[in-house]
Amino acid sequence: MEYHIDYTDRQIIAELHRNARKSYLQIAKDLKISNSLVHQRINKLREAGVISDPSIRLDPKKLGMECCAFVNITVESGRKVNDVVKKLKAIDEVVECHFMSGQFTLLVKIFAKDSDNLSDILLDQISIIEGVAATETNIAFRTAIDRGVAIGE
Repeated sequence: MEYHIDYTDRQIIAELHRNARKSYLQIAKDLKISNSLVHQRINKLREAGVISDPSIRLDPKKLGMECCAFVNITVESGRKVNDVVKKLKAIDEVVECHFMSGQFTLLVKIFAKDSDNLSDILLDQISIIEGVAATETNIAFRTAIDRGVAIGE
């Protein structure tokens, strides 16, 4: 089911994007619409899957995760990809996994305590997964842009 996002939805989403903790009442006041309309629209956006469950964002560095790396993974065959992904899900330091086109099968984002911890994750956990043929790791020095998907108003 495709949900048509209208002007009011876009305004509400933009307000939530700027401040996800903003109350529905404050959004209604700022947009000069009723509080019940904001509730109805947000509920519809959730039901349609446009808005997912709210969550908090943690700062990895404040949690002692000083090393961010992107790991390209080549999987031996397409039949083993789902098993590899299942094993990757069990590794706490893996925070994202994307199916890729091109030379590599998967792109994984990892937060590790330091380079030694990253090395342990790569050698002792990822490279031993059955079906992983090769990995290529890129370490991120810092993040220049980190934001969610924006929606025009």
